[in-house]
Amino acid sequence: MAVQPAETLLVSTNGDELVRSLNPNAYHIHAVGDVGKAMETLRDARYDIILLDDALFSNDIFDAVKEIKRRVPLIPVLVLSKNADAAYQTDLMEVGVDDFLTGDLSSEELQRRLRLILRQRRQARVLAQRNQNLQSLTLLSRRMYSATDPHALVLDTIDKACSTFKLYGVAIVLHDDDPFQMFAGREGCSADGTLFESILYLKDYDPFRRVIRSGFVQVFQNIVADPNYMPIPALPAPESAIIVPLNYQEHKLGAMGVFGTGHLPVGHEDLLLYELFASQFAVALNNARHYHSQRISAQSSQHLLRAWQRFINLQSYDEMAENLHRLVEEISNVNQALVWMYPPDPGDLTTIVKTASPEMVKLFRQLERDGVVNDLIAQLDERRLQPMILRPGIGQKDPLGPLFKGLRGQQLLLVAITDSARLIGGIIASVSNNRQYSSEDAQLLIASLAHATGLALERTTLIEITTQQSGRLEALLRSISEGIFFVDDTGHVAFCNPQFTEMTGINPSEVLGYDSDTLLRDLARRSGDEDYVLAQLQEAVGRILSSDTQVNEDYPIVEITLGEPKRDIHVEFMMIAGVNGSRPGWAGIIRNNLRFKSMFGSQTLLLDMMSERIRVPYAQVRGLLTTLNEQHSRFTHRERARFLRQLEESVQSLGHLWDNFLEMYNLEVSGLALSREQVDLYEVVQRVIDSRAFAEYRRQIQIKSPARLPLIEVDELRLELALTNVLHNAIQFSPKGAPVNVTLEHHDDELLIVVEDQGAGIPREQLGHVFEPFFQAGHNSDADGAGLGLYLVREIVKRHGGRIAIASEPGSGTTVTLALPITLREESLRAAPPPPTASAAAPRRAEPLELPERTFNGKRVSDRPPQTIMVVEGRSGLVPHLCEQLAGEGYEMIAYRSGEEALRDVNSIRLDLILLDVNLTDANGLDVCERMCKRTEVPIIMLADEASEAEKVRALMLGADDYIARPISDEELMARVNVIFKRRRIPDRTREPLDLGSLYIDFARREVFLNNKPLELTRIEYDLLNVLAVNQGQVLTHKQLLEKVWGPEYQAETQYLWVNVSRLRKKLEPTVDSPRYIHTQPGVGYVFRSS
Repeated sequence: MAVQPAETLLVSTNGDELVRSLNPNAYHIHAVGDVGKAMETLRDARYDIILLDDALFSNDIFDAVKEIKRRVPLIPVLVLSKNADAAYQTDLMEVGVDDFLTGDLSSEELQRRLRLILRQRRQARVLAQRNQNLQSLTLLSRRMYSATDPHALVLDTIDKACSTFKLYGVAIVLHDDDPFQMFAGREGCSADGTLFESILYLKDYDPFRRVIRSGFVQVFQNIVADPNYMPIPALPAPESAIIVPLNYQEHKLGAMGVFGTGHLPVGHEDLLLYELFASQFAVALNNARHYHSQRISAQSSQHLLRAWQRFINLQSYDEMAENLHRLVEEISNVNQALVWMYPPDPGDLTTIVKTASPEMVKLFRQLERDGVVNDLIAQLDERRLQPMILRPGIGQKDPLGPLFKGLRGQQLLLVAITDSARLIGGIIASVSNNRQYSSEDAQLLIASLAHATGLALERTTLIEITTQQSGRLEALLRSISEGIFFVDDTGHVAFCNPQFTEMTGINPSEVLGYDSDTLLRDLARRSGDEDYVLAQLQEAVGRILSSDTQVNEDYPIVEITLGEPKRDIHVEFMMIAGVNGSRPGWAGIIRNNLRFKSMFGSQTLLLDMMSERIRVPYAQVRGLLTTLNEQHSRFTHRERARFLRQLEESVQSLGHLWDNFLEMYNLEVSGLALSREQVDLYEVVQRVIDSRAFAEYRRQIQIKSPARLPLIEVDELRLELALTNVLHNAIQFSPKGAPVNVTLEHHDDELLIVVEDQGAGIPREQLGHVFEPFFQAGHNSDADGAGLGLYLVREIVKRHGGRIAIASEPGSGTTVTLALPITLREESLRAAPPPPTASAAAPRRAEPLELPERTFNGKRVSDRPPQTIMVVEGRSGLVPHLCEQLAGEGYEMIAYRSGEEALRDVNSIRLDLILLDVNLTDANGLDVCERMCKRTEVPIIMLADEASEAEKVRALMLGADDYIARPISDEELMARVNVIFKRRRIPDRTREPLDLGSLYIDFARREVFLNNKPLELTRIEYDLLNVLAVNQGQVLTHKQLLEKVWGPEYQAETQYLWVNVSRLRKKLEPTVDSPRYIHTQPGVGYVFRSS
């Protein structure tokens, strides 16, 4: 850029003589020969330097300098004089002269001094400009921080920045995801409404997109010369430009571009100013967005509150639809809306439709007849009933065209209305953006209104059902065998069933409506000892109504021998809690003792047998403990270790026996309810063998299994108990160290578990009795146990719809076969789909191979189910070699030839390992590795043909789990891959139980105990609790929980998460409204805390 000549004011009568030696290209001389005219010139023009000839001013030179310095303090003043008196020069310096030039100066010295003065002048001007800019920036920042509306902030910032910094224009690009949103304008755009706003899809190498992606500032001398620059209509003739990223903490908000012209350019010297300005704007924008979201949230809450206030008093679907339509259209950026609901009566086929005009009702019914509405519902179903945006199609045959025209919208929002179990209807609304609401805000609010409608309709339905069922409940109470009476909160008898009269002989008319003492006296009068029985009855009632008594924990029972009718009864009392702080009521249940005793006779016999069987192992444990306590000082270390080992074995035997007793009690007394879920049978068997109970026998147990087995629906805990009993018998009655073979087989519609031992066998005449409770074969009568193991195995298998068989010959061992039905068919087989044609855009899957059966020291060589591996191929030859090896081992391979395509899909499928070629064809492998590590926790192995130490170190620093390069043997290659898989399996298998006092989680056995009682959880509920508990104290986002529990494809399904967290809290938390363990982080996720 050419250097502008210095504007020089020369006040002298002999100007030609003084400036003759100055270069005219460097100095533009303005000669003035009159003092008054010179002062006028200073008022109207700007100069870089002023030269004064003291001969013209005579004695007024001092006053002239003072006046000039007062007017233009930053312009240097030089005096030309022939007076060499030092005192004279000093006086001039004191009044403000910057330099003193005498007539004997050479031309070179004159020019040198002028250059020095001009350099100082430029530095002072730059410093002054910088101070002025910083002051202006401070004032502008205060203005920006006071903004509460993001749109108003952008508009005001562009306008004030242009006027404050004398810019040609400003453009701001905001970025959440494609597309981008651009705002651009020049000075005065807020007043004349010339702000440019647009939604853009920027090119990959557009300057703004480059800055956003890289995070680096870019400076342009002529931005129009950039071939990727997209012209901005509001800024038709920009030249120089600076584009600065807009970042707030770790969030990329977008970029800001400031534009200059040839006369007022922007350049590198302005970087500091505009970087500060951009950072202040980013903070202000974040604050404004926060304030805006709070304001929108408050407005939405008020809107929802109004909705609840309306819905709470409505009963019919028609009224609900009408009010919902009004509420939706009250949203400021909703143009028009249509609401439809399906009537509750299945026989009524007329859909309820509410909209602004009858023509729209007719149009909807026509679309319904044409199947268009059903197509929309199908699309909603594919999106799991999440809201969706409808856009007009191309051409005249768009079936939704009339709907867009009728609702007057360029895009329509479709929201489903659902309750907890069904689709009730839907909302179609024309939504646009305005200053108050964005389309996203409106979408959230409409979805909330739809959800509230579903809950209100569900509440209405429940009220109707409850009203209908109340009569049935009374009929039920009248039909049960026990006598029942209720006393209300006023102390009067409110109900008694016919069995009450049958058992006590008291007519209902004698007690109904009377106080409870009347009923108690009538009962006591019919007994043999009236005073004693009455005292017992009154004491029982006092106990349940006492404030010190815990509700539902004290049920006093009074036994009464009636004289007329002659009968032994007992009365059980229970409290009925009051509603909203009212006094509690109470109830009495009367049972016939004869029936009660016969009911529990079998249970008493079972308990007697259980106590007899458990006495021997209990005595052994007690004896060992006594011996250790009294004589431990006499034992050697080896003897003490032997005693402790015996004690541990006795405790394990006692625990095994007690587990069997509890399970038998469940079977015989309380019934056995199965909790079925899909499991991998091999994993269940392996987990039993890996348990502590069989730790010392693992070398004896040999497993044989096909490479692939179908899933099976079973109660996993009950099946583990059955396998434990079968293996326990096989090991107990086999010679020490003899192998026990476990074989898994797939025959037709059954999975078989075959357990073979090499014990003494069972006599043929006793084989028919081995599954009976408390039976022990003659030669095993001295063994530990109660004879319950095989009985429980049979019952558990029978309740699964399976069968059990046993074969044995004396001296040849015993074979027990458990056959379980496969409830799931071929679609449950864990097999990879047939491979599609591989391309850069679509991943290909390797063909699954059929593997032969292989065993090795009780562990199968190839782990099943097949692990899924993503392979990102490049130019390295090691990648296809390793893929060939892994495919031969039964792994499922998903191949990509593009790093960008792999990045796009890495979170959309469940993966166990990623193989990444360092030398990719379309990207840098290390960059792809770094980006993958930020998106997923799946292990990554980098592969290369040649090892580079620096590259290997960088890959590991970026997050890769391993870096493999040639030369390497096939054995080491597979070993390093298997190590990665082993690391992913170890944590769940070896994690210590979590003991929080009242809550105990055994991760290895997938068991949860609350207040020392087992807690029944579904698979999803347990997995959710597992993830939260393992990450105790850490806030997990909704997205993280959905990905870990359901999978990457469910990252947007927050409704699933809310429902299951609510169910889990109801089972886990003492008070759902004040959770103790699972705490909500509003707007973020959940955190598990120990208290």
